[in-house]
Amino acid sequence: ASKLADAVKVAGFAAVQTGETTQAGNAFDVILPMIAPAKAATVWTELLSRISNPGSLTWPMRWHLLPRLARVKMQSWSVGVPAELRSWLAVPADQLRELLALDLPKSYLNYASREAWKKRDTESLQTLTKAISADPAITLILLHPEDMTNASEKHCAELFESVLKESPDRSWFVDVIAGASDYPKSLLNRFFEADLATGRTDVDRVVRTQGETLLQLFAGQSGLDTLGSRFLASPPADLLQQKGLLEFLASLGEKDSTSQDLKERIAGVLTVRDYLDRPSFTADEMVPVADALNLTPTPLPGSARTDTFRAVTAALLQKADTDDFQLSVEAAMHHFGDTLAKGPTDFFQDLLRELRKSPDFVTHPNLVASTLAISLGAFSTNEFAGKIEGLEPDAFAIATD
Repeated sequence: ASKLADAVKVAGFAAVQTGETTQAGNAFDVILPMIAPAKAATVWTELLSRISNPGSLTWPMRWHLLPRLARVKMQSWSVGVPAELRSWLAVPADQLRELLALDLPKSYLNYASREAWKKRDTESLQTLTKAISADPAITLILLHPEDMTNASEKHCAELFESVLKESPDRSWFVDVIAGASDYPKSLLNRFFEADLATGRTDVDRVVRTQGETLLQLFAGQSGLDTLGSRFLASPPADLLQQKGLLEFLASLGEKDSTSQDLKERIAGVLTVRDYLDRPSFTADEMVPVADALNLTPTPLPGSARTDTFRAVTAALLQKADTDDFQLSVEAAMHHFGDTLAKGPTDFFQDLLRELRKSPDFVTHPNLVASTLAISLGAFSTNEFAGKIEGLEPDAFAIATD
C-alpha cells in the first residue's frame, strides 16, 4: 500500500506538470485518500513546496489546484493571504475572470484583483473591468486609491469611467456615495463628474433623494455646478411646487463654487416662485419675473408662464375695487404683454376672458369701468397712447355684460 501510494503521488505530480487535470484529480482527490489517507492530507503541502513557479503550469491546472491549496493553508492562516500563495494569485487581467469564479476566500479574490490592477496598462484596463464589474465589492475596493497622490486618483477615476461603460445598468455612484467617507473629496468629485458625463444619471431623482447629502459632500467642488446645470437643463414639471427642490437650488446658488451663469438661472427660478406667492404690479417686481421667464434655455417648467398668468389674474381680481386697478392692469400689460402673450393687446384680451368668467364681474363697477376704458383707449397713462387698437369688440362684449 505504501509503494502504491508513492506511485500514485509520482503519477499525480507528473500529471500536474503536463497539465492533465483529470489524472491529477484522480491521483490526489480519489485514489490517494483511499489507500493512504495520511499521505493524502499532506500531499497538498508537498505539492506547494514542489511548485516554486506556478506560472509553469497550465491555467486549467492552476485553477484546479488553487482552491485545494487555499483550503489547506486556511487551516493555519486565518487572515489575509499566505506568502506561499501570493504568486498563485498574481494573474494577468485576461485571466482574472476565471480566477474570480473559483471557490476562494474573499481576501484571496481581493488580493488577486489588486495585483492585476497594479499591473494594468491601457490595453488591459477594459479586460480588467470586464472581470471585476460583476463583483461590486471587489470593484469598490479597487476604486479606493492606494495613496493620496494625484496619479493614484487619476487611475481610480479611469477605472470608474471604464466600469460605468462596462456595467451601465448598475448605479455605481450610489455605491460610492454609500462609502463616501472612504474616498478623498477630489476623487469623489471625479467620480461624480464621470457619472454625470454618461448622460444616464437620473438627475431629478438624485436631487430629490440625495440633494442635501450632495451639497455637503461636494461643497466647493465642480460636480455640484454640473449637477445644477443638468438639473435646470430639463427642469421637472413640479419644480415650482416642491419646497425641497427649491431649497436645494437656493443652497446651491449660495455656494462660491457655483458658476455665475447657474446662479442667474437659479435666481430666475426663485424670483418666479416668490412672485407666485406675492404678486404685485410694480416695475421692480415684474421686470425680474419677465426676465426670468425669458431666459434661454429656460430653467423653468413649461407651466411657469401659465402659473404666472393665473397669479396675475387672481391678484387683479382682488384689486377689482381699488383705485389703482386700471393702473395695475396697464402695468401688467406693459411688463408681461410680450412674455405671457403675443403683446399687450393679446395679454389684455386673455386677461379679460379670465375676468369675465367670474360671475361677479358685472357686480364690480370699477372692474367694468376700468376694462371698458382700456378697451376704448382711455388709458390712465400715456404708455399705450396710439399703440393699442382693435379692442372695440371687447368693449362691446363688456357693455353687453
